[in-house]
Amino acid sequence: MGDELFYQEFIFEFDKTWSRKFETKMLYSNQIYNKDVLENEGAAKNGKIYTNIAVIEAYIKFTRKKTLRLDFQHMWSTQDSNFVHSDRRDGNWFVFLAEYSVAPHWYVSFMDDYNYNNPVEDYRLHYPMVSCTYAVKSTQISLLYGKQRGGLICVGGVCRPVPASNGFRLSATTSF
Repeated sequence: MGDELFYQEFIFEFDKTWSRKFETKMLYSNQIYNKDVLENEGAAKNGKIYTNIAVIEAYIKFTRKKTLRLDFQHMWSTQDSNFVHSDRRDGNWFVFLAEYSVAPHWYVSFMDDYNYNNPVEDYRLHYPMVSCTYAVKSTQISLLYGKQRGGLICVGGVCRPVPASNGFRLSATTSF
């Protein structure tokens, strides 16, 4: 509807259960994200961001209650976040996540978000984070330690801006 493209996404997903103890999910996403409209209230600062994302996720079930989830994500972009001048701060990213769960309450995870192979060596940054979460019914309490990259964070289709941070974070979420 209208002449201005806000967001476009094409997704291909393939899920495979190899055995009762091992399954994988693979996903490819091609996105066009109009940063000016969605983040800058229409101000012409950044233009459209064109990205490709590949994800491989594996679940290894050790027992009925103990599971390891491994997640590998790669995002590459030929057009960066700034058309005024080439800052190359964003570009290509690799994310690794390992999450060990003891159902139904405990989750422990390690994640590293890495801006690899950036032409500017000072921008080749790691954002490691460890977390421990306790969940009961629809409430989660999490303690995290590490570096958080600032920007728009989307989880489960809900997006919110977050500031860059480094250190401990305690969070509690619930739904009713």
